[in-house]
Amino acid sequence: MQKLRTASEGFDKNHPAAPSLEAFDTAYLTPGIFRENLKRVFNVIASPKEIGYLLTLYDKEGRGLIDSKEFMLKFLGIESHSYCTAD
Repeated sequence: MQKLRTASEGFDKNHPAAPSLEAFDTAYLTPGIFRENLKRVFNVIASPKEIGYLLTLYDKEGRGLIDSKEFMLKFLGIESHSYCTAD
């Protein structure tokens, strides 16, 4: 997703004006809460189809929940950005 790639590349967690990441400081998020957090924290408006795609990446256990830790590791560049391949 180009939107997430752009947001990730422009995000500097050490910048004084960087938004708080507290919204992602939980083990799992429902798709609706995850979508709202993307919008509020990173100004990324994700469609239901895009959220569905992200759910396939970050719900390895099939619970219908986004694994926040896995998402943040990839978003912050600690792991490769697997979500960047599908636009």
